[in-house]
Amino acid sequence: MLAARVGERDFLAVGDPFYFEWTPVQHASHYELEVGTDPNFSPGTYKICKTASTTYTPEGLSDTC
Repeated sequence: MLAARVGERDFLAVGDPFYFEWTPVQHASHYELEVGTDPNFSPGTYKICKTASTTYTPEGLSDTC
């Protein structure tokens, strides 16, 4: 299972295939997601991914963003 955090909201992704989707924020040029395997986002267990889209589909546990 992968977990992601967008701003102050935490999301858990389940299922296959899965993706994250959120409501656009006015004037945002991009979004940053913290994606990892630990739902507590302990140091060293997540990556910061950037996207200009309002959806993100991780490629798996080895996702390089």
